[in-house]
Amino acid sequence: MVNKVNKNEISRDSINLLISLFQTGDYKEAEILAIKISKKFPTDLMCWKILGIIYLNSGKVSKALYVNQKALKLAPNTPDINNNLSVTLNNLGRYAESISYSKRALEIDINFVQAYGNLVDSFKALKKYDDAYIYIKKAINLDPYKVEFHASLADLFYRLGKIDDALITYKYAIKLNQSYYPAYINIAKILNDLERFDEAINIYKKVIKIKPDLAITYYNLANIQKKVNKLEDAITNYKKGIQINPNLADAHYNLANTFANIGQYKEADFSYEKAIKIDPNNQKFWSNRLLNLNYNPNLSNQYVFNQHKLFAERFSILNKNDKKERIKNTRLRIGYVSADFRKHSVTYFFEGLLKNHNSNFVEIFCYYNNYIIDETTELLKTYCENWRSIFEMDNKDILKLIKNDKIDILVDLCGHTPGNKLLIFASKAAPIQVTYLGYPNTTGLHTMDYRLTDKYADPDKNSELFYSEKLIKLNKCFLCYSGNNKISHNKNIPQNKNNYITFGSFNNFKKINSNVIKTWTNILRSIPNSHLILKSSENIFDINFLLKKFFDEGIKRENISIIDRKINTQDHMKLYDEIDVALDTFPYNGTTTTFEALWMGVPVITLSGNNHRCRVSASILENLNLKNLISYNSTDYQKTAVTISKNKSYLLNLKKDLREILQNSNLCDSKSFTREVEEKFFDIYNRKN
Repeated sequence: MVNKVNKNEISRDSINLLISLFQTGDYKEAEILAIKISKKFPTDLMCWKILGIIYLNSGKVSKALYVNQKALKLAPNTPDINNNLSVTLNNLGRYAESISYSKRALEIDINFVQAYGNLVDSFKALKKYDDAYIYIKKAINLDPYKVEFHASLADLFYRLGKIDDALITYKYAIKLNQSYYPAYINIAKILNDLERFDEAINIYKKVIKIKPDLAITYYNLANIQKKVNKLEDAITNYKKGIQINPNLADAHYNLANTFANIGQYKEADFSYEKAIKIDPNNQKFWSNRLLNLNYNPNLSNQYVFNQHKLFAERFSILNKNDKKERIKNTRLRIGYVSADFRKHSVTYFFEGLLKNHNSNFVEIFCYYNNYIIDETTELLKTYCENWRSIFEMDNKDILKLIKNDKIDILVDLCGHTPGNKLLIFASKAAPIQVTYLGYPNTTGLHTMDYRLTDKYADPDKNSELFYSEKLIKLNKCFLCYSGNNKISHNKNIPQNKNNYITFGSFNNFKKINSNVIKTWTNILRSIPNSHLILKSSENIFDINFLLKKFFDEGIKRENISIIDRKINTQDHMKLYDEIDVALDTFPYNGTTTTFEALWMGVPVITLSGNNHRCRVSASILENLNLKNLISYNSTDYQKTAVTISKNKSYLLNLKKDLREILQNSNLCDSKSFTREVEEKFFDIYNRKN
């Protein structure tokens, strides 16, 4: 064991102690001693050199820059000093300068192999892959058995899209050193990209055997296990990664997402809070936590509202300019912000609004925050005068873009769902800001002026207590559906073919909480030989875990089926031909699924509650004059399901006529709907002027 530094005895012999401390990895004591030596002997090159490496290894890059510059002044013609400065500049992202010092090291010593490796890293960062390839080949020629060089070449192949070459080269690196775990990790990442998940999982397990104390390995392994719905294994490995590195925020966050996917709301929220505590300015962590609070049936409206207000408090610092200069435009300029201008449930309700805006009075801007461009995206573009892609744009640039577009009313279509740009709204990007459609709750932001809803989803003044926004209530429904007439539906009820009643719910499985399961199982037990079909648009749930919950309530395997495969829209819609009655989830109702069922002639039984997220289906059914399908407690919900299922003539009439009823209602009248929305927008605009 190395003796501790004697503070009172600093001599040139102390350099031997410094070297010993450095070589044994006692960087803290080595740093203390090196600083003392440098003060007494400021021209001692070895002291400055070791101190520079210590700072680099400990992530103190700015200090490393200062120290390595001092060392270079003492020995400008030393290759390793030039290269150390090059490595430091590379870490600071100053790649052009880094390259110049690596090349200077090679001018001094053409065989100084470390400089080649650093040159390669800098050229990769600048995406100058041809130059990187030249220098990595030179490095390998000089030292053909250095495993890091072969791994660097493999990484270069990967960046160039030469996946097979990358895999071959990583495997060669492993031949040189069976314990070189970075090569295994990179192979696993490639296999994951190729969706060869089982192979990737096996590779990560090998890494764990080689280096069991590496937190990131457990994290990466858990991410793949979560992706393939091995959720219990994922939870185990997230926890192992966190045990090694408690400050791995992403592990806490993804553990929370996994708990949420299996309905363990309390555990999920605990892990979200852990992630936020470690990284309090990560908006994604905040938004996903708030989104998942909506699934929990055990939380009060006041608690959920308070949590949304905490989000506003955290990010309110962004609002440096609440007041904007009003610019008079010839037409009202409305900007819509979303990550869902694609094949997504939001577009079923947004398309009609966008298509029917009156271009004589309104000028539309769409700000799209996603890389996916599909047929739906292209269709929406044809209805929009000004299309803006903001994906991967810096928030400052987005704010500048919106300001230059002179937007009067900016509309958020995401809320706290993935891909949202709420920080733009927190910065008060437009004089008037509205949230609508994509999220069944408040944003929490005091900079969000209004929320678009209706008198059924938010019927009384008490509901306004739990919004940071003022409510704009439409006279009918806040939704307008664009159905697909190309998809036909069977005019007969499946009960006639099966000789038993079939219930179904195609809602997100995260909405199926214990109260829902208990209610549904009571319905199934009340009707002999009745069946239940479940399907989720998101295949992020452990099917066996869900099935067990039903089995525990006494439901037999043959009476329940879960569709756990991805199917196209046509096949998804045709599944409604297999069910007689749709069962809505609560307290988080369906929206798209409710409309889909009605479109296919299937009645939807809903339980209306005391907030927006559990009144959406009620709003839809009220507008269709199907109040008999709305219940207000679980007992009535069960009675309604039993009563409706026994009334074959009623079900048959709905199967034949419900689509036409829906089409002829205000729920599909996009022209009238758009006129009312525009009237509301002009009204709030004129209030400001």
